[in-house]
Amino acid sequence: MSSKTLIALSVAAGATITLLEFLLVGHTQSTSIENPATHFRVAGTTAVATALLCLVVGLLGSRLSQLLGVSRDQAMTAGVLGAVLPAGLYTGGISISWDHDFFLMWFLFGAPIGFVVSCLLIRGMPSRISDFLRTGWPVIAPLMGWTLTVQLIRQSDNFLTHSLGVTAVVWVVGSVAIAFVVLRRPSVGHVLTNGAFATVLIGTLGLSVKPDLARPDTLIETASPDATPIILLTVDTLRRDALSFYGSETPTPALDALAADSVVFDRAYSTAPWTYASFTSIHSGLTPWAHGVKRRDDRIPPRASILAPTLRDHGYNTAAIGLNGILSAAGIAGKLTQAFNDPIFFPRDPMPQIRSYSFLQTLNPDILGSKPSTRQLGEYGSKWVRNHKSATFLLWLHIFDPHDPYDWVEGFPPAYDPPRRLARLDGRRLSVMLQDGLRVPGLSEWARARYQSEVQEADRAIGAFLQSLKDEGIYDRALIVFASDHGEEFVEHNNFHHGQSLYNELVRVPLLVKPPESRTGLRASQPVSTVAIAPTILDLAGIPYDKEIFSAESLRGTWQVRSAADESKPSPPVFMTGVLRPEPAEAVVWENYKFIRWENIDHEELYEFESDPNEQYNLAARLPNQVAVGRALLADHASKEAKRAAARGFGPPSQEPLTPAEERILRGLGYLQ
Repeated sequence: MSSKTLIALSVAAGATITLLEFLLVGHTQSTSIENPATHFRVAGTTAVATALLCLVVGLLGSRLSQLLGVSRDQAMTAGVLGAVLPAGLYTGGISISWDHDFFLMWFLFGAPIGFVVSCLLIRGMPSRISDFLRTGWPVIAPLMGWTLTVQLIRQSDNFLTHSLGVTAVVWVVGSVAIAFVVLRRPSVGHVLTNGAFATVLIGTLGLSVKPDLARPDTLIETASPDATPIILLTVDTLRRDALSFYGSETPTPALDALAADSVVFDRAYSTAPWTYASFTSIHSGLTPWAHGVKRRDDRIPPRASILAPTLRDHGYNTAAIGLNGILSAAGIAGKLTQAFNDPIFFPRDPMPQIRSYSFLQTLNPDILGSKPSTRQLGEYGSKWVRNHKSATFLLWLHIFDPHDPYDWVEGFPPAYDPPRRLARLDGRRLSVMLQDGLRVPGLSEWARARYQSEVQEADRAIGAFLQSLKDEGIYDRALIVFASDHGEEFVEHNNFHHGQSLYNELVRVPLLVKPPESRTGLRASQPVSTVAIAPTILDLAGIPYDKEIFSAESLRGTWQVRSAADESKPSPPVFMTGVLRPEPAEAVVWENYKFIRWENIDHEELYEFESDPNEQYNLAARLPNQVAVGRALLADHASKEAKRAAARGFGPPSQEPLTPAEERILRGLGYLQ
């Protein structure tokens, strides 16, 4: 191998490795680079460094040929392999938490080891194989390792089972073709190896992450043709007062129209102020006292999810489509989505966010399919319904935005003119400032305005989805439940984000129920909980169920005509818990009061909604009788839920350490520092 060939091969290998490492793998969001100029500088530096290392190791290897008993050409080939293969292993995600310091250390220690091993492997090889390795393998090896590693990770999380086969076929055919061309026409082989094969890789990767929304193997034709189509429509982190039908000045016309056809619950509460515990309650029909999920390391009991399995047992096709790492297959709440026939939840692999994600998003916000846009999620839902409308179904469609980072959406400019310093911030930097607790003038107003912009985008996507239901003739006969898992705080109680308290901005959520073949336009004023969603769906769908296994009754009775005796009965209390930080807490809402008890700091709070709707004045010291009522309600609820958990066959709540993927997801969502 001539020095010119070695230099060309080194540069090509360096450029290929850099392309994959820079564009497709990268690092966590916390180390993301947001300046495009910096991206190009880092990419160029990495390419030059990689190529130089390949060249230096190859030249050094030629000097050691006599010592290792290999020819000059074999030593130079081994040197290139010794430099490129460590980069390929790094790019393949052998340790996906590594940064560039470790990347360089890999070369310092891994390249010499790889060189020696390569020399030992090359010795005695037939010349044709050695020629092939020398001309093509240094680039093919890292590409092959990277793709297979990523695909195996994806498949281990139950994503498209056929994508690994497609990828394997492409790689086998491509490898055979390249081997043939390289052996017959080395000059052509160089071009094919260093260019076209990388294109095949990227195309294969894009194919493998595209969601399959028309899987005929999941169709169940046993349900009655007149059975009710069911749609559970949820939006992450959505405050009740962010919607115009609840009084927001920001218009949300699509949800306003749905509210006009539904029962609107004015006092609906989530069971917890964060996703994991809240959705576990929605899908199990149990409060956290029964299912045991309150903190990050709590584990969902086996068979806790009851909504999708019950409907599936009655002939329903079930699908879960959405975006939230916690609910994805690699997340701590993955059992909830995996209970559906078609769990199509993003992000689709547990690799960290690509380092250049923010830059690539400006070119294509849905690159690689790892984080589909709000619009795309709605389109996925519409396509799934269109492909499965011939049989009865339950579709859970979950919209992620307006979860932070808050990025204002084109077409919905924020209704706030921020200070110049804030106007330049992108969503990720804004989130970092919020997490750091900075009290910058105008920061909370700017964050809330951008949040509302994302609410409007979610409303637009929901409107398009609902219109597709009407176009398919499904909307009128469908049971549609719309809710949020929790709200978001913008300094109302001196905090940002969620998970830290049980105040109304976090636990009072929107809730709509559109019964099948009915347009009500009614409003219900009594306190209700999202834990009642599962029994309500089963009730309205005509599915028999045991009322005793649920923590709440169906909501049907809240809008149906009731007797005078029923009207005089007080509404059942509503319970919530699951605070992540700083201390665990639990709360109960009854009549016109909310009682909050912080479990480890001996602190209690009592609020009266009529005079203090924003929960600013703690009346615990002034109203000891109501505090006693709150304590008694919480104690009684805990006792009843323990019995209910035993009846469902749950053991004591279990805790397990978070997996690396779970930690990565929680850290990316702001639940871990």
